Amino acid sequence: MSLHKCGVYQIQCVVSGKRYIGSSKRIAKRWYEHRRALRAGVHTSPRLQRAWHKHGEQNFVFSVLEECLALDLLVREQFHIDVVRPDYNSMPRVRVVTAEMRAKMNAAMAVIAAARTHCPHGHEYTEANSYLSKKDGKRICRACNRARVAAIYAAETPEQTAERLRKGMERYYANHAERRAKANEYSARTRDQKRAYDVAYRPIKNERRRMLQNATRVAEA
Repeated sequence: MSLHKCGVYQIQCVVSGKRYIGSSKRIAKRWYEHRRALRAGVHTSPRLQRAWHKHGEQNFVFSVLEECLALDLLVREQFHIDVVRPDYNSMPRVRVVTAEMRAKMNAAMAVIAAARTHCPHGHEYTEANSYLSKKDGKRICRACNRARVAAIYAAETPEQTAERLRKGMERYYANHAERRAKANEYSARTRDQKRAYDVAYRPIKNERRRMLQNATRVAEA
């Protein structure tokens, strides 16, 4: 599926028939985010999270209900929620979040995250063991992240591992030419600036070299 497919989707449990309905401008990317949250046990829908733990990942099916324009996403999502009345959605109405609301929420989350000294699993938020998420400013524990990724990889079958590595190599080589072109363009654009910097810095570098040589002679004398 194209990562840019836009529309309304559902996550259905084949055991109970219950569903979760959502919408996204990039459905495949949103499915990946759902799976990542569910596997980590931090999904925003407690009902869906409990069902995921109870029935297992293999009993959930992701499918597209309708493709539509980005401007119609919320309207079409609300239509399907009203018709289906999905059991796993936490709210019966689609919540519209404006840019101002999102900025306020991110600022509040950043303040809360800055005040925490340890992650939920007890690891201290040191400079080496944590970093701030670029998406929402939340502090991420590197130790927990490594353990989560290791658990996901450990649960993979050999076929799934081979497929993941294959896709990773495809993405790397698909973007290799573009990255190389950008690097060459940057080098060409900044070549004169770098030469000017080298000329201006050369006397300072030479002086430092002389000082180091003199210090070495004194120490050896």
